Amino acid sequence: MEEVVTVRDLQEALLEMLLDIDKICKKHDIKYFLSSGTLLGAKREHGFIPWDDDLDIEMLRSDYEKLLAVLPTELGSEYTFECFEVNKKALVTGPNMKIKKKNTYIKEVNQQLFNKCGCNGIFIDIFILNHVAEKKYVDVCYRMINIILMPIIIFFENLNINPIILKKAYVALDKYYDKRYKNSKYLGGTLAWTFKNPLKAFRYLYTDIIPLTTLKFESYDLPVPANTHNYLVNHYGKDYMVPKKHFNGQQHALAVCLKSTGQAKLDYKNYIRRAWAFRLLLISIIIFIIALVLFDEMSFKIAGIALIISAISLLLLFNKIN
Repeated sequence: MEEVVTVRDLQEALLEMLLDIDKICKKHDIKYFLSSGTLLGAKREHGFIPWDDDLDIEMLRSDYEKLLAVLPTELGSEYTFECFEVNKKALVTGPNMKIKKKNTYIKEVNQQLFNKCGCNGIFIDIFILNHVAEKKYVDVCYRMINIILMPIIIFFENLNINPIILKKAYVALDKYYDKRYKNSKYLGGTLAWTFKNPLKAFRYLYTDIIPLTTLKFESYDLPVPANTHNYLVNHYGKDYMVPKKHFNGQQHALAVCLKSTGQAKLDYKNYIRRAWAFRLLLISIIIFIIALVLFDEMSFKIAGIALIISAISLLLLFNKIN
């Protein structure tokens, strides 16, 4: 019988994970705070937004590095964590770290990239909050570098090629930027998150974040920024306390299982299929360009080969070949 998982079931599982992370952070004096939609839920609902199906936390880089050091020994056996610092297969164009629960499964709406680290369990996203330049144009320049790198990295990842050098540069720039402006009075979103207009990147006064305070979240007192109002206005506008009237009901998850599942193996098979499809499509484009350059009687035969290869790639892409 197929497992039926409601949004509330997922929220309760994520809350359990968060409380376990909270214990580790308190034990080692690691400061973190609820962020994004999770923080909005704490402020407006005193818990999860009814339809929210993920959980985000944020921390300064110094706290992130402390967490990175203790997780291997402190994280329970039912969990695992993924980040580029410990696994070079990890994705870098998104959250800096994901803490995942083993023997569960989630299929995200964003299927742009496949997770190659082995666990597709439900997760909590951890983002680094950087020190950023006080001059906005300097901040934009730094962000533009990673915005240029991002599609190149994604291109190779989708070919099932791990662009380690590019990923190291991507992560190193983020780390350098934080260090370069460590005395700035501004904090801002990590450079790893390139899905935000760089001209409107999230930035906050240091005093709007630190010192942290607490809000009730599902009856627990959990850390939030010093000025939650300013943070939320920055993210959602002045009317953030007004719920969306026309929400379509879909957030981040397409499918969820809270018990052991073999679905991840099928996802990996589909990823490999897609990677080969992109490879063949790239080859067909190169062959077609060669045919155009030659432009002689052989070029028609070469173009025919290119069309055959592109047809095979499209069949693979749309799952018509097993």
